[in-house]
Amino acid sequence: MHITMEPVIKSVTQTCSGQEVAVSLSQCSALVSACQSFGVEGYRVVDYTTNGFLSRYLPIQIPHTPMLVYRGQYLIPLVFRRGTGCEELWNQAPRREAFFLLLDWYLRYEPETIVTKYRLMDDEEGRFRLKILDSAWIAFRLQELIHCGCYQLKDCPSKEHFIQWNQESRLIQSPLIGRHSPVLDLENRKTVAECLLFFQILQLFFPEAPLCHELQLEKVG
Repeated sequence: MHITMEPVIKSVTQTCSGQEVAVSLSQCSALVSACQSFGVEGYRVVDYTTNGFLSRYLPIQIPHTPMLVYRGQYLIPLVFRRGTGCEELWNQAPRREAFFLLLDWYLRYEPETIVTKYRLMDDEEGRFRLKILDSAWIAFRLQELIHCGCYQLKDCPSKEHFIQWNQESRLIQSPLIGRHSPVLDLENRKTVAECLLFFQILQLFFPEAPLCHELQLEKVG
């Protein structure tokens, strides 16, 4: 089934910009089936209150929002900003896999960036709490990595060339290092993990790209 995005018609607080789109409720079961191998266990429909990337950090409430249940701990809202590749995301297998790779990276290294709030749910065993993720931000960042990174670097010959390219593009930035520093801090575990994540995503789209075979990085100044 081809997953389609529908406009978000109404917000309870009337602050939607008209640029929000969501997966159709009638297609959620098909999407769950397509994403089960990544840890998706089902979906829920809930009223979604957020002040995250979706709403440009202004508070909005969207009723009847479909959300994927991920690994029994998280809710992934299926509502996004128009123009962030969200329809391609759910219809192209490489993008779907890349989305969950990126999501897992954020949960490990920057959970504060994507965990926006908690939601109490009920089932036969009682109440439990799920963390709601900023899926709109993840979709935007993935679009950035693909279009500003993968397509630019599919013919990149070496990790040294990648590091030099990144100094200008700032696709990946090292924490605690000045904006104009010539060094990508590859002694920082998080920075190395983000670079290797990018190589994984690159491989999904361009499996023959030379950078796909880089399994370790060394500091280059």
